[in-house]
Amino acid sequence: YIQGYQKIKYGKFKNCPTVEEFISYFLNAKYIVTDSFHATAFAINFNKQFVDIFPPKFSKRLQSILDLTGLQDRRITDFNNFDIIRSH
Repeated sequence: YIQGYQKIKYGKFKNCPTVEEFISYFLNAKYIVTDSFHATAFAINFNKQFVDIFPPKFSKRLQSILDLTGLQDRRITDFNNFDIIRSH
C-alpha cells in the first residue's frame, strides 16, 4: 500500500518521522496547506502562513480553532480557486 501511496501522492513522503523531524517540517515550512486539526494548531503556534481544506468528516474541530483564533479566512471552500494563498 505504501508503494501505491508514493506513486499517487506528490511531494515528499516520510514514513514514521521522528518527533523532531515532524516538528521541523512545520518550523521550516514557508506555507502549510492542510486538512488536519493538529497541523493547523502547529501552523498557528509557529506563526506560519497556512490554509485549511476541510475534510468531509471532522471539520467541526477545524472550524472551532479557526473561530477561536479569528482566522476563518484561512478556510478553502472553492477547490477550483486557491487565490487565498496569494493573499496571505
